[in-house]
Amino acid sequence: MTPVKAQNNTQYRPSLNILDGKGNMVFYRVASQGNFTNFKLQQNGKMTFCNRNKNYVLDSNFQVKDSIVCVNGYDTDNHEFIILPNGHYVLLGSETRTMDLSAYNYFNGQPGSTTALVKGGIIQELDENKNLVFEWKTFDHFQFDDVDSVWLSSPQNVDWTHNNAIEVDTDGNYLLSSRYFNEITKISRETGQIIWRLG
Repeated sequence: MTPVKAQNNTQYRPSLNILDGKGNMVFYRVASQGNFTNFKLQQNGKMTFCNRNKNYVLDSNFQVKDSIVCVNGYDTDNHEFIILPNGHYVLLGSETRTMDLSAYNYFNGQPGSTTALVKGGIIQELDENKNLVFEWKTFDHFQFDDVDSVWLSSPQNVDWTHNNAIEVDTDGNYLLSSRYFNEITKISRETGQIIWRLG
């Protein structure tokens, strides 16, 4: 687990924790900087975590052996990171685009900015050498009004999709969670086309 401080008035730093079946601490590491998130055991037996928008891979002695980030200049999202059985990496990223949202009264009944900074999600799959083999962008497949406006507050800085989980389905295609759409989307890993949308 990776408990993090929700408020800044605590002396405790974020940490990586492993507990046994009785709740006894068997591993503990405190973050000197940033926040630890997404600490988990991958299918290949490696432990991974994210800190400061970079995914880290640990060896069996809990030493950092590698780090993986999004390519093509996109920001790496700290919500999800998967190592596939073939050694490929699947990770979430984000990009920000300037958009005119003045036609959308989604911000507590007020219109958006004509120069709103809108953050959308990206899926990237990298091979074992960190070469890009698949890329998918929410801006290319979703409409702005797919968002549930209950999540929106700032008319200038808009966290649009808030993608927070990805999984590879049993047929090899992607399942993407877009929290601010209240949606799970199934995406073809071959073509990038949407197979279905639930939400």
